[in-house]
Amino acid sequence: MPTPCPEADPSTPQEELRRLASDPDRLGAVLRNPNAPIDLPFDRWPTHPEAFLENPIVALWRLQGHLMPIST
Repeated sequence: MPTPCPEADPSTPQEELRRLASDPDRLGAVLRNPNAPIDLPFDRWPTHPEAFLENPIVALWRLQGHLMPIST
């Protein structure tokens, strides 16, 4: 089984993800990582909305009140 790239691996430490986020080629994967420091996806939301929404932790953030409810 191939080893996942560190930016996509949920066990990658947040400090490493923060460092990897400085690489534009890796930023999208970092923003999709549920272990990304919470400020990274929020700060990059305007320029990378699809990566933000693809992060599986977004549903939990909504439950915790970090995100406004999405109206339908």
